[in-house]
Amino acid sequence: MLFADSVSKAYAGDVILRDVSFTVGEGEHVAIVGPNGCGKSTLLRLLSGIETPDDGSAGHRNGAVGFLQQDAELTSNRILSEEMWVAFPEAQAIELRLAEIAALIDQAPDDLDALIEEQAKLFDDFDAMDGYRIDKRISRVLRGLGFSIADRDKQCGAFSGGWKMRIALAQVLVRRPEHMLLDEPTNHLDAAARDWLIEHLRLYKGTAVIVAHDGAFLDHVVHRVIELRDGVSTSYTGGYTSYQRQKAEQIAQTEAAAANQRREIARQERFIERFRYKQSKARSIQSRVKALAKVDRIKTERAQKEVSFPYRTGRPNCAGSQPRLRR
Repeated sequence: MLFADSVSKAYAGDVILRDVSFTVGEGEHVAIVGPNGCGKSTLLRLLSGIETPDDGSAGHRNGAVGFLQQDAELTSNRILSEEMWVAFPEAQAIELRLAEIAALIDQAPDDLDALIEEQAKLFDDFDAMDGYRIDKRISRVLRGLGFSIADRDKQCGAFSGGWKMRIALAQVLVRRPEHMLLDEPTNHLDAAARDWLIEHLRLYKGTAVIVAHDGAFLDHVVHRVIELRDGVSTSYTGGYTSYQRQKAEQIAQTEAAAANQRREIARQERFIERFRYKQSKARSIQSRVKALAKVDRIKTERAQKEVSFPYRTGRPNCAGSQPRLRR
């Protein structure tokens, strides 16, 4: 579960979030949308625990979180395939210990039985964490994101910025955490990689919060949209297209209510102006002036086109020497 409870956040006195509350249930996929600078990336950092709110609380429960940051920096000089294994420290630790045990067994030590017992337990632990399938999982993700077989022996530092972002995305996906926070995951993806990602996320059983400007992509992978605007959040059921429709209806209703209010205010102002100096109307004039001063003017919102990307049509394509454990 991911949550925000009355969250406020400001930088150098500039309030970004002032009263944000929502809950994302287990297995739910949600989009965060809103104008540039409204705090979408800030909110993801708060949910991940990288930052803390000034007021309120935010975070995740019941599992690990994988976070793709929009400005993720990859400085590793490991080759790509080994960099992917960094996402599995427990499996790597087991492999390292098994290699140590194999070397010790070759020396026929006095504690041979204890070593063999430990070795057997580690094999079981590795199997329990699905360690034998990690290489296959890594290959599937790298292939889906457009990396060639030759790329897997290439140092990460040799890739361009866009491809480094794909590596960062791959690291989140191969881990399969219980929660994923994805900030603009479709940036730097071509159509084939984007469509593969759609299918991957549709099959993902964990909880996901996604920030993206690609409305068509969001329509395929989310079931709810949370809009950030003026420091607060509003939730809309359905995908991005449903959000746009609901938002348009909301704006139209607000505009209509504001127009009616303006007409009524104008009517009262005309009355006040007409009879301002008439003694018999003094009490009525005073009452109307006071009433106008207390009116809570309805604030309207200009419809903003959040997404400028065209929609794509069609379904997305979408004992002794120790052997190496990875298969």
